[in-house]
Amino acid sequence: MPKIRRILKHVEVEIARGNRRCRRNRQHQIPAGTPCLVIQDDSGPFKRSYCRECALPILKQCAADLRHFRDVLYGSPSQQQQQQSIPASSPLGQALLDANSRRRKSRRPAMQVTAYDEKDPAGTKLTGTRS
Repeated sequence: MPKIRRILKHVEVEIARGNRRCRRNRQHQIPAGTPCLVIQDDSGPFKRSYCRECALPILKQCAADLRHFRDVLYGSPSQQQQQQSIPASSPLGQALLDANSRRRKSRRPAMQVTAYDEKDPAGTKLTGTRS
């Protein structure tokens, strides 16, 4: 199986060996022995260090960007939950609900499955477990 590609290889956390200054705010000092965010610049062998206070907004923006990429590729988590609902009127929904009534005790945890009735105007949900 191919190796998974690291897309954030130019970003890392280092323990400062000596005193450093934060790149975002030059008044922030990074004392020796303190962890700091280090980003290697594409234009050369230079590394830019950021203190913990200034690194947090950078990491939040990075996390938001990665969530956006995931949502564009695979849909948002709320869309995935909607796709996993199974109508109770479908053969699979009936089989899941029937299996729940015949279920024997098992050591492995049951998978929770939500089925809904398409014809029910009140939107009552029927739940069952799949073993």
